[in-house]
Amino acid sequence: MSAPSDSQGHEVRLHALEDSQDLLRYVIKHDSSAVALLDGEFNYLAVSDRFLDDHGVPDKDVIGRNHYDVFPDLPELWKEAHRSALMGQVVKNEDDWYEHADGSILHNRWECRPWYRSDGSIGGIVLYTEGTTERKEAEEALIQSEGRYRQLFELESDAILLLDAETGQILEANSAACSLYGYSRAEWHSMKNTDISLEPNETRAAARHGQTWVPSRRHHTKDGTEILVEITASHFELKGRHTILAAMRDVTERDAAAQALRSSEEQLRQAQKMDAIGQLAGGIAHDFNNLLTTIMGYSELILASGCDHPEEVRSDVQEIRQAAERARELTSQILAFSRRQPQKPEIVSPNALIQGAEQLLRRTLGENIEFVISLDPNTAQVEVDPGQFTQVIANLAVNARDAMPNGGKLTVSTSNVVLDDEFCRSYPDCSPGSYVMIEVSDTGRGMDGATLSRIFEPFFTTKDQGAGTGLGLSTVHGIVKQNGGHVFVDSSLGVGSSFKVGLPPAVSQTVTATQPESVTTPEKPQGETILVVEDQASVRALVKRVLEREGYKVIAVADGDQGLQIIQADTEVDLLLTDIVLPGPVQGDALGERALELRPGLPLLFMSGYLRNASIAAERFDATVGFLQKPFAPDVLCAKVRAALQKDSHTA
Repeated sequence: MSAPSDSQGHEVRLHALEDSQDLLRYVIKHDSSAVALLDGEFNYLAVSDRFLDDHGVPDKDVIGRNHYDVFPDLPELWKEAHRSALMGQVVKNEDDWYEHADGSILHNRWECRPWYRSDGSIGGIVLYTEGTTERKEAEEALIQSEGRYRQLFELESDAILLLDAETGQILEANSAACSLYGYSRAEWHSMKNTDISLEPNETRAAARHGQTWVPSRRHHTKDGTEILVEITASHFELKGRHTILAAMRDVTERDAAAQALRSSEEQLRQAQKMDAIGQLAGGIAHDFNNLLTTIMGYSELILASGCDHPEEVRSDVQEIRQAAERARELTSQILAFSRRQPQKPEIVSPNALIQGAEQLLRRTLGENIEFVISLDPNTAQVEVDPGQFTQVIANLAVNARDAMPNGGKLTVSTSNVVLDDEFCRSYPDCSPGSYVMIEVSDTGRGMDGATLSRIFEPFFTTKDQGAGTGLGLSTVHGIVKQNGGHVFVDSSLGVGSSFKVGLPPAVSQTVTATQPESVTTPEKPQGETILVVEDQASVRALVKRVLEREGYKVIAVADGDQGLQIIQADTEVDLLLTDIVLPGPVQGDALGERALELRPGLPLLFMSGYLRNASIAAERFDATVGFLQKPFAPDVLCAKVRAALQKDSHTA
């Protein structure tokens, strides 16, 4: 019988055992191996202390003694193994147990094989034993640990996948992953992580570089639903395999809520910006109205004077007058944006107003634009100024026309809608409820996000210089807001734009007939005394001059405190004409209230560039109190003053 080769396992020659680095490393590492070398009679030729210690042999001097004398109670199974080894066989037992000298039960694995002399004959046997008690206990602990891991793995609410770090092959998936993505465990095992990703994958690369968190990624489920997941990944070794544990948390709803919040915050910032611009624009318009009052007034005085002015001078003054009229129109648009434009609301049918403006709109749009009107016959009525409503539709139509220089399609439609809480969350100043929706949509070039964020700002325009004032959409915004409505815009580059105007339906659906204002012939001035309170010197001087030329006595002061002093001084005053917005603590409305306390029945005439101030006057005073809208012409001023004095004489 020939000796076995080194590749068959443990070398049985003594010098080979001493030289075996592999076995030595194994013994050192595990500290649980033991070796005994026996001759053919089972006497000890060599033995390690570990062998004797492991088997509880107190007497270490066993060389030359018989193995069965040292261990008299050996089981027959082991003796049979010894005899088989002397016959050239290798006998192993991977899981055995024995009773230690101290009475404890220990587990071990053992191996019995022959060793050979140099002539090839069997010289005896080698016994190799390794205690496995600790390993057995570790295996049992591992089983328990794996059980706990499996329980945690399955109970975890996040979707968890085990991946091969090199290939991305999915090795395991928990129940949450099956539930979230809709795949069974069997399906997961045939998939890679890229099978669920809609974006370039970074999870494996990030985990290999020690990163534990990957920004949100778009994944898709088995039925094609797109979800957004937040991934936490870690890299570790599992049974010699580079493995990644990836936990996916569905943040689709959270992301949607965050986006809605960001949108709401942006809408709020935009609304606040528009309000701030509106206040600024309104203030500018107020001051501008004072200037226009002066320009228009003195222009009228020059033109109405009896002086023989050269024709070219009269022509120049008329140009100034016409420019002032155009400026007044711009100011009116600014006031509309700032929601301070005069209005006369009526209960009207939006369908009827749109149909009434159809011919005008068709002429405005031109022949290269297809104009379609689609009106819901059940559309509710709204309470608006008819002229302002028509202006809104006209401005939107002109804006759409300019967005379609090469032609296209413009559609105007109406409908009744109900805006819910979810929709209104994106618009901070929008309240849920019923609305009448007027939509003006086009197939033009559309707008990008930067343009959309500014379209309602006054003087902002995308048109060429000189092609527009930039007040069209800002006027729309102001009129709609002033009437309690909202403007919703949807636009994309190359697709077109849709402007939706939502107005609250009128409380009463009965159309009120517009009654023409009664016209009375003013009486001639009788030398009445008029107290004029106006902080702008140029306007104050103009009013004083115009009224004095008409035959009135005029006392003109710059603020409310001076006006109150004159009234308190018991000065003869037949009419108080005051601006509502004044410097100092005494505003025009407060001055009016105090004047009526001191002079009951005193006629009052307020003037202002703000319609809102007219509303203040109407709320706080008798309906007979007059209001003069700036800018005004001299003849309008005289008519208002005469009318106020006549009302007083009629009620006296």
